[in-house]
Amino acid sequence: MEREVFLARVRAATGGRPPESPPHVQSPPTHDRVALLRDLADRWRRPHAVSHHVDAAQAARTVTEILRERNLRRIAPSAHPLLAALGIPEALREMGAAIIPLPTTSDEVRTDLAGADAGITVAAYAVAETATLVERATPIQPRAVSLLPPVHIALVREEDVVATLDDLFAALAREPVESGIVLISGPSGTADIALQHVVGVHGPREIHLIVVDGASG
Repeated sequence: MEREVFLARVRAATGGRPPESPPHVQSPPTHDRVALLRDLADRWRRPHAVSHHVDAAQAARTVTEILRERNLRRIAPSAHPLLAALGIPEALREMGAAIIPLPTTSDEVRTDLAGADAGITVAAYAVAETATLVERATPIQPRAVSLLPPVHIALVREEDVVATLDDLFAALAREPVESGIVLISGPSGTADIALQHVVGVHGPREIHLIVVDGASG
Protein backbone atom coordinates (compact mmCIF):
# COMPACT_ATOMS: atom_id res chain seq x y z
CA MET A 1 0.00 0.00 0.00
CA GLU A 2 1.28 3.45 -0.89
CA ARG A 3 2.37 5.50 2.10
CA GLU A 4 0.07 8.45 1.34
CA VAL A 5 -2.94 6.15 0.83
CA PHE A 6 -2.23 4.48 4.15
CA LEU A 7 -1.86 7.81 5.98
CA ALA A 8 -5.05 9.15 4.39
CA ARG A 9 -6.97 6.15 5.72
CA VAL A 10 -5.54 6.69 9.19
CA ARG A 11 -6.56 10.36 9.12
CA ALA A 12 -10.05 9.49 7.92
CA ALA A 13 -10.46 6.91 10.67
CA THR A 14 -9.22 9.24 13.39
CA GLY A 15 -10.82 12.45 12.15
CA GLY A 16 -7.45 13.97 11.43
CA ARG A 17 -6.67 16.52 8.74
CA PRO A 18 -3.81 16.46 6.26
CA PRO A 19 -0.80 18.12 7.88
CA GLU A 20 0.23 21.58 6.85
CA SER A 21 3.85 22.45 6.32
CA PRO A 22 5.94 21.54 9.38
CA PRO A 23 6.30 24.54 11.71
CA HIS A 24 10.08 24.62 11.32
CA VAL A 25 9.92 24.97 7.54
CA GLN A 26 10.51 28.59 6.67
CA SER A 27 12.72 30.58 4.39
CA PRO A 28 16.17 30.80 5.96
CA PRO A 29 17.06 34.34 7.03
CA THR A 30 19.68 36.26 5.13
CA HIS A 31 23.07 35.98 6.78
CA ASP A 32 26.39 37.68 6.20
CA ARG A 33 28.26 34.91 4.37
CA VAL A 34 31.67 36.13 5.50
CA ALA A 35 30.59 36.10 9.15
CA LEU A 36 28.88 32.74 8.66
CA LEU A 37 32.02 31.09 7.33
CA ARG A 38 34.13 32.72 10.03
CA ASP A 39 31.79 31.37 12.71
CA LEU A 40 32.02 27.87 11.27
CA ALA A 41 35.83 27.99 11.20
CA ASP A 42 36.08 29.43 14.73
CA ARG A 43 33.72 26.86 16.22
CA TRP A 44 35.31 23.96 14.37
CA ARG A 45 38.61 24.71 16.13
CA ARG A 46 38.77 21.99 18.74
CA PRO A 47 41.28 19.26 19.55
CA HIS A 48 41.94 17.04 16.53
CA ALA A 49 39.64 19.09 14.26
CA VAL A 50 41.01 21.39 11.56
CA SER A 51 39.20 23.58 9.03
CA HIS A 52 40.37 24.81 5.63
CA HIS A 53 38.70 27.28 3.27
CA VAL A 54 39.88 27.02 -0.33
CA ASP A 55 38.66 27.62 -3.85
CA ALA A 56 37.82 24.73 -6.16
CA ALA A 57 41.21 24.80 -7.87
CA GLN A 58 43.00 24.27 -4.54
CA ALA A 59 40.80 21.50 -3.13
CA ALA A 60 42.68 18.49 -4.51
CA ARG A 61 46.05 19.93 -3.47
CA THR A 62 44.74 20.61 0.04
CA VAL A 63 43.60 17.00 0.34
CA THR A 64 46.93 15.57 -0.81
CA GLU A 65 48.88 17.92 1.47
CA ILE A 66 46.92 16.67 4.47
CA LEU A 67 47.65 13.08 3.46
CA ARG A 68 51.35 13.64 2.77
CA GLU A 69 51.95 15.53 6.03
CA ARG A 70 50.60 12.54 7.97
CA ASN A 71 52.07 9.87 5.68
CA LEU A 72 48.62 8.46 4.95
CA ARG A 73 48.77 6.10 1.98
CA ARG A 74 45.69 3.85 2.02
CA ILE A 75 42.76 6.10 1.16
CA ALA A 76 39.04 5.36 0.92
CA PRO A 77 37.30 8.10 -1.06
CA SER A 78 33.54 8.06 -1.54
CA ALA A 79 32.14 8.01 -5.07
CA HIS A 80 30.41 11.38 -4.65
CA PRO A 81 30.56 13.23 -7.99
CA LEU A 82 31.96 16.38 -6.36
CA LEU A 83 35.22 14.58 -5.61
CA ALA A 84 35.67 13.73 -9.29
CA ALA A 85 34.70 17.28 -10.30
CA LEU A 86 37.46 18.64 -8.05
CA GLY A 87 40.04 16.20 -9.45
CA ILE A 88 40.61 14.42 -6.15
CA PRO A 89 40.70 10.79 -7.41
CA GLU A 90 43.25 11.81 -10.04
CA ALA A 91 45.34 13.65 -7.43
CA LEU A 92 45.31 10.55 -5.21
CA ARG A 93 46.58 8.40 -8.06
CA GLU A 94 49.31 10.93 -8.89
CA MET A 95 50.60 10.88 -5.31
CA GLY A 96 50.75 7.09 -5.44
CA ALA A 97 48.04 6.47 -2.85
CA ALA A 98 46.47 3.04 -2.59
CA ILE A 99 42.79 3.68 -3.27
CA ILE A 100 40.45 1.35 -1.43
CA PRO A 101 37.23 0.69 -3.36
CA LEU A 102 33.88 1.20 -1.67
CA PRO A 103 32.81 -1.90 0.24
CA THR A 104 29.79 -3.83 -1.01
CA THR A 105 29.66 -6.42 1.78
CA SER A 106 30.19 -6.39 5.53
CA ASP A 107 33.26 -8.60 5.04
CA GLU A 108 34.82 -5.93 2.81
CA VAL A 109 34.11 -3.32 5.48
CA ARG A 110 36.00 -5.40 8.03
CA THR A 111 38.88 -6.49 5.80
CA ASP A 112 39.43 -3.63 3.34
CA LEU A 113 37.95 -0.44 4.73
CA ALA A 114 39.17 -1.21 8.25
CA GLY A 115 42.70 -0.96 6.91
CA ALA A 116 42.27 2.51 5.41
CA ASP A 117 44.37 5.36 6.75
CA ALA A 118 41.82 8.03 5.76
CA GLY A 119 38.31 8.36 4.37
CA ILE A 120 37.20 11.22 2.11
CA THR A 121 33.56 12.29 1.92
CA VAL A 122 31.32 15.17 0.86
CA ALA A 123 29.00 16.74 3.43
CA ALA A 124 25.53 17.74 2.28
CA TYR A 125 25.57 20.69 4.69
CA ALA A 126 27.60 22.28 7.45
CA VAL A 127 25.93 24.15 10.33
CA ALA A 128 27.85 27.18 11.55
CA GLU A 129 26.20 27.64 14.97
CA THR A 130 27.18 24.13 16.14
CA ALA A 131 30.11 23.43 13.78
CA THR A 132 28.37 20.29 12.56
CA LEU A 133 28.77 18.35 9.34
CA VAL A 134 25.68 16.74 7.85
CA GLU A 135 26.27 13.70 5.67
CA ARG A 136 23.84 11.42 3.86
CA ALA A 137 24.54 7.70 3.94
CA THR A 138 24.12 6.45 0.37
CA PRO A 139 25.49 3.61 -1.77
CA ILE A 140 28.09 5.98 -3.23
CA GLN A 141 29.01 7.27 0.24
CA PRO A 142 28.39 4.67 2.95
CA ARG A 143 28.65 5.76 6.58
CA ALA A 144 31.67 3.54 7.17
CA VAL A 145 33.85 5.79 4.98
CA SER A 146 33.47 8.65 7.48
CA LEU A 147 33.32 6.53 10.63
CA LEU A 148 35.89 3.76 10.31
CA PRO A 149 39.24 5.23 9.09
CA PRO A 150 41.27 7.04 11.77
CA VAL A 151 41.39 10.26 9.71
CA HIS A 152 38.31 11.75 8.04
CA ILE A 153 38.52 14.46 5.38
CA ALA A 154 35.14 16.05 4.62
CA LEU A 155 34.51 18.58 1.86
CA VAL A 156 31.48 20.85 1.73
CA ARG A 157 30.53 23.46 -0.85
CA GLU A 158 30.55 27.00 0.51
CA GLU A 159 26.91 27.52 -0.53
CA ASP A 160 25.92 24.49 1.57
CA VAL A 161 27.01 26.12 4.83
CA VAL A 162 23.90 27.15 6.79
CA ALA A 163 23.70 29.32 9.87
CA THR A 164 21.55 27.38 12.32
CA LEU A 165 19.95 24.01 12.97
CA ASP A 166 16.59 25.58 12.06
CA ASP A 167 18.04 26.45 8.65
CA LEU A 168 19.26 22.88 8.28
CA PHE A 169 15.86 21.38 9.11
CA ALA A 170 14.21 23.78 6.69
CA ALA A 171 16.60 22.70 3.94
CA LEU A 172 16.12 19.00 4.68
CA ALA A 173 12.34 19.42 4.70
CA ARG A 174 12.46 20.65 1.11
CA GLU A 175 14.25 17.50 -0.03
CA PRO A 176 13.30 13.81 0.04
CA VAL A 177 15.23 12.07 2.81
CA GLU A 178 15.83 8.61 1.45
CA SER A 179 18.76 7.53 3.58
CA GLY A 180 20.33 7.91 6.96
CA ILE A 181 21.64 11.30 8.06
CA VAL A 182 24.88 11.49 10.00
CA LEU A 183 25.68 14.58 12.11
CA ILE A 184 29.37 15.04 12.88
CA SER A 185 30.63 17.68 15.30
CA GLY A 186 34.21 16.56 15.75
CA PRO A 187 36.34 13.45 16.20
CA SER A 188 35.25 10.49 18.26
CA GLY A 189 35.86 10.92 21.97
CA THR A 190 34.96 9.21 25.21
CA ALA A 191 35.76 9.47 28.92
CA ASP A 192 33.98 6.28 29.97
CA ILE A 193 37.09 4.64 31.41
CA ALA A 194 38.54 6.27 34.53
CA LEU A 195 37.26 9.64 33.29
CA GLN A 196 40.23 9.88 30.94
CA HIS A 197 39.41 11.52 27.62
CA VAL A 198 40.39 9.21 24.76
CA VAL A 199 40.06 10.18 21.09
CA GLY A 200 39.32 7.80 18.24
CA VAL A 201 37.69 4.92 20.08
CA HIS A 202 34.34 4.94 18.29
CA GLY A 203 35.33 6.73 15.10
CA PRO A 204 38.00 9.00 13.57
CA ARG A 205 40.56 10.54 15.86
CA GLU A 206 41.13 13.47 13.48
CA ILE A 207 38.75 15.32 11.15
CA HIS A 208 39.56 17.90 8.49
CA LEU A 209 36.78 20.11 7.18
CA ILE A 210 37.44 21.66 3.77
CA VAL A 211 34.99 24.38 2.73
CA VAL A 212 35.23 24.76 -1.05
CA ASP A 213 34.35 28.01 -2.80
CA GLY A 214 33.09 27.79 -6.37
CA ALA A 215 32.63 24.00 -6.40
CA SER A 216 30.06 22.35 -8.61
CA GLY A 217 29.04 18.73 -8.78
